Amino acid sequence: MNIKSPSNDPHGLNSNLVFTIENNTQKNPLKVDIFRADNNSKIGSKLYSPANTIEVGVTGYLTPNLDVSPIQKEQPDIITANNRAFPIKIKTSEIAADGSIIHIESNEIMVSAAKENIEFNTVMNAINKFVAPITKDDNFEIAVITDGKSIIEAELKFIHKNTIDEWTKTLTMSQTYKGIAIFNINISKFTQEMVNQNIKWEEYDDLKCTIRNRSTNSVIAKYSIPIVNRRKNSTRLCWKNRLGAIEYYTFPYMKRRLTKIDKDRVQTENGGRITKATVEKIIEIQSDFEIKEAIEQIAEVAQATNVWICEQNKYTPVVVLDSEITIEEERCTYIELKISLSQEEEFVA
Repeated sequence: MNIKSPSNDPHGLNSNLVFTIENNTQKNPLKVDIFRADNNSKIGSKLYSPANTIEVGVTGYLTPNLDVSPIQKEQPDIITANNRAFPIKIKTSEIAADGSIIHIESNEIMVSAAKENIEFNTVMNAINKFVAPITKDDNFEIAVITDGKSIIEAELKFIHKNTIDEWTKTLTMSQTYKGIAIFNINISKFTQEMVNQNIKWEEYDDLKCTIRNRSTNSVIAKYSIPIVNRRKNSTRLCWKNRLGAIEYYTFPYMKRRLTKIDKDRVQTENGGRITKATVEKIIEIQSDFEIKEAIEQIAEVAQATNVWICEQNKYTPVVVLDSEITIEEERCTYIELKISLSQEEEFVA
């Protein structure tokens, strides 16, 4: 029997981590236990019928085991990634007819929530990507997996809308955690630096971002990001996706605000009386028209366990109320979401 580990994409984490068990010749059911190899804690198990080839998916075990949050006391340019990676190990055991377990073998791999993610998950190895616009108040992460030895550099070029002028900022990471390089691109911080240098940042409307391996002088990825004015009543959401990475997207349209009130009413000899009222504030928001592949990625926010509204580096936890998302079969489409802005408030008479 041979257990093949998933191969890590050099630019990020594959969305489907699968161990493959080949040449499986046993005639009895196969039990596969999944462990965190750093502390040997068991995080799952699966049972498979006899087969020559068995694929064991472990992606779903990432999110609950990674402590990933955008909330920080400060917003550094370089983010420590020590809470975004751990090794997974699988052990296989054959279950004999009498119920006894025969240990066979095990294998392990380092997995990580680091993912080349920006606005929404675009194709991992694409060059010259075009992504959703950002504003001067936004920030976002770019995370890449490296060999752990190279110096990784993020070059940011703000492009003047009428001239060939550029304002350049370079962020350098000389040491990564288990090969994960995470840059926090804080636009408001950089525009303030421009103001301090007497540069009119509002005349710059495009950001060219190049991630390169300085040790090998090779380009990992390039982005072209339009800088726009924030639309009134837009909502920028931030969420922990199913791989444990942090995603951002700005929903430009606020459709309506709702206040949901549930009342407990009792009947007394003097008539009806409200004994308790529970209030929940809800907003309905809509994405921009995006290509279908982008909408499918953005729609993951509905299944995220952690969601925040991001505004000027303030992160407010919210809840996505939708239990069903409809995506139209069109090349360009949009989605709508209902967001609960606060915990329920109780008023007791």
